[in-house]
Amino acid sequence: MLENLSDNLNLLMAKARLSSSELARLTGLPATTIKRIRNNEQANPTISTLLPISKYFSISLSQLVGDEALKNTDQAYTTMELQKIPLISWQECVSYTWIDNEKFSNTILTERQMSKKAFALRIEDQDLDFFPKWSIVLIEPEKTPESGDYVIVAKTEQGLASVRKYIIELDQIYLKSLVAGLGISTLTSEYKILGVIVQCKMEL
Repeated sequence: MLENLSDNLNLLMAKARLSSSELARLTGLPATTIKRIRNNEQANPTISTLLPISKYFSISLSQLVGDEALKNTDQAYTTMELQKIPLISWQECVSYTWIDNEKFSNTILTERQMSKKAFALRIEDQDLDFFPKWSIVLIEPEKTPESGDYVIVAKTEQGLASVRKYIIELDQIYLKSLVAGLGISTLTSEYKILGVIVQCKMEL
């Protein structure tokens, strides 16, 4: 069973073009757990571990562990609509207009449903909590931020953009820096929220 589980998970992830870290973010499981299952090192995975994986791939637990054959996986993943999102620079995102999407040659593929205004950025700062350096974040400008979301914020006068955590407390909105020691700012007119981070992609 464990060999079938490992083979099936590797097959599903390959067809969905997902890394262990990406599947971990999508299912809420630790990336190390997913890697152990993929390498057939997880001696006794629990149902609570396997259930989020089977739900994500829309298959039964029996299919995942190999008790039943995987059905229609080729059809499911070859018909999956992957959307191209422009990968732009931090300087470009401050004045980014989605009408210019066609001029960007660098793009990122995503299985998520994103608006035409969506764009992607590469994290270049190694000091950010939560987002590793060189990971790529996908931003949805049309999503209304909720407390706890990570957003891309520009200081209108300086023309600089950064990642902040969006926090609502007692009807007041705050922007928390992800760089240690920089603290929290109140959301004022000098800040412009460019969009909400909805996905993070990493190369392993």
